Amino acid sequence: MLNPWLTGEQSTKIMRIFQRIIGVPGLSNLGVVKDGAIYRSAQPEIYFALPQYLGIKSVLYLREDSKQEEVEAAGMRYISFRLNVFSDITFDDFDLLSTTLANPENQPILVQ
Repeated sequence: MLNPWLTGEQSTKIMRIFQRIIGVPGLSNLGVVKDGAIYRSAQPEIYFALPQYLGIKSVLYLREDSKQEEVEAAGMRYISFRLNVFSDITFDDFDLLSTTLANPENQPILVQ
């Protein structure tokens, strides 16, 4: 059972509540930024469920460590952009992020 609060057939469906998505295995704090194109989440426990449940093609990874092997093993494109919380983002960085998110070849994309 994917979600202990749902029963029967409901437990295998993904439910969207207030732009949050629940029921995807190994993924908490999942939300919609732009429906069908951009999602955001906490770091997944597992990556293989993302293409299956949400059709995710790419992962934009903002953290210092790397999950490239896991993401690519699940059949998705890995895009690394390490943000430093102690420094400002530059206009060039913003342009790069905007272009990456807007590119239809990367969508649906998960930002984490």
